[in-house]
Amino acid sequence: YNRGQVADADEPLRRAIKLNARYSPSYYLLGRVTEELGLQGEARDNYTAYLARAPLSSGDLRADATRRLEKLPK
Repeated sequence: YNRGQVADADEPLRRAIKLNARYSPSYYLLGRVTEELGLQGEARDNYTAYLARAPLSSGDLRADATRRLEKLPK
């Protein structure tokens, strides 16, 4: 994802979530990917899943996920 290959990141992130559904950063990254791909409903679901799983100590990512979630249409 960080190399600008957004579409290529989608499937590996989905596999990562299947392998370990409790690992919150995968949901955040998949939220970024799906948001960039224009899949707003999926992005909303992934940011929500991230926020439900991420520890409160994940300050910057939590703040970014919250901000992005608030900007997505409902």
